[in-house]
Amino acid sequence: MQLWKTLCIVYNGSEKQQEVKLLKGTWEVLADGEDSFLWKHPQIAAEHMKVSPVSILILGKKEESR
Repeated sequence: MQLWKTLCIVYNGSEKQQEVKLLKGTWEVLADGEDSFLWKHPQIAAEHMKVSPVSILILGKKEESR
C-alpha cells in the first residue's frame, strides 16, 4: 500500500522562519515543527508554506500532476 507517491522534506536550520514555494500539485502536510502525526489527518498545503526556525516540514503528494 502506497500512501504518497512523492515526499518533499524541508529542513530549516536557521533561527528565523523561512518561506518556501511548493512545486505544482496538491501537497498534504504530513509533519511540521509542532506535530509529527499530521500524516494521520493531513491537510492540503498552501502554495507558499512557512517553516518554523530549526524545524522540519514534511509534505506528501499522492500522484504526479499532469
